[in-house]
Amino acid sequence: MTADRPLPSASLPEGIRVARPRILEARRHDLSTFSVGDEAVIEFGPDLLRFLAMRPGNGPSIGEGGAFTWSIPVGAAGTAAYAVVEPSGFDGVNMWTGVTNDVRWQRACREDETLIATCRIGGLSRAARLPYRVFSRERRDLVVEGEFVFVSVTHDADGLYVIDPRKGPDAAITARSAPPNDRSARARAPSPGPEERPDPLRWDHLPLWTADAPPLVEAGEQPADDLFVMRPPRVLRTTAAAGTPGAVWEWQFPRDLLRLLGHPIAGTSEPLGRRHHPYGRILEGMGVHAALAISGGRAPDTLNIEWWFPTRGEADFRIRSTLASRSAGMARTEHDVYEGEVPVGHVRVDVSVAP
Repeated sequence: MTADRPLPSASLPEGIRVARPRILEARRHDLSTFSVGDEAVIEFGPDLLRFLAMRPGNGPSIGEGGAFTWSIPVGAAGTAAYAVVEPSGFDGVNMWTGVTNDVRWQRACREDETLIATCRIGGLSRAARLPYRVFSRERRDLVVEGEFVFVSVTHDADGLYVIDPRKGPDAAITARSAPPNDRSARARAPSPGPEERPDPLRWDHLPLWTADAPPLVEAGEQPADDLFVMRPPRVLRTTAAAGTPGAVWEWQFPRDLLRLLGHPIAGTSEPLGRRHHPYGRILEGMGVHAALAISGGRAPDTLNIEWWFPTRGEADFRIRSTLASRSAGMARTEHDVYEGEVPVGHVRVDVSVAP
């Protein structure tokens, strides 16, 4: 493609994404296990709340009924709690379940703020006491505080400790008759700390660590893939403006829409796009979208498609669109479609345009 020119970044909207919350740092007496006094700090961004606050049409929000401005900060605290009782190397091994949670809210969280949650192991016996605090990074104030009580569970998911459901909510935790096995959680008393401890660190000027936080630092997590993302298509390069015969536009169409339509959501058994046949329709839909944009047209008139290779949804799509001709109220557009580097089809769309 000659004389191509990238579009300014301001023309590329971000779409919808839900980033994965991550552990920022932990302080431990012993990096190989967990001990009383260990602390952890996590980051929970605003993406999930923004997504759940979306309102399709004039109806209720997607998250209607979940009270997410109040419950998401508590979820952030739960992430910090699991982080402090599961040292590095225990990724994906959930040895704990909550039995109580006492919550004291200061306010609701907002869609424009990132939450920073901190939790420490306040006590260990047959259960773990886990006091927590959750701050707003932007406003630097306390959003919620409280305390979880977690108990250990075994690999068979039956659990070592249960509460008799016939008793009251403050019934004592009782051990199961089954003996613990090698995969149950192990805790030990904290090792003696140094006489002098460093000043408590602050995360973005938030007082997250206690005055007697352990001296050893467990590194946090690296940023991971988003939990959910819906990126819009974007034009990468153009040789001429819309409506110019011979113009060539190069597009990126993310695979996100196809993956959304091609898989079940919210625990259902069938794909969201069932009977829409999204693996076939996606090429046609992208062709029409690109045709209307490059031609400046009003509506598609006819379409012809040739499939060259099965669509897998394994990579983003690239489309090379050409405005082949324009005359007498009609424009012809041609579109070569690639999934990653694999050519998967060709779409021709005739579009009605202003005379």
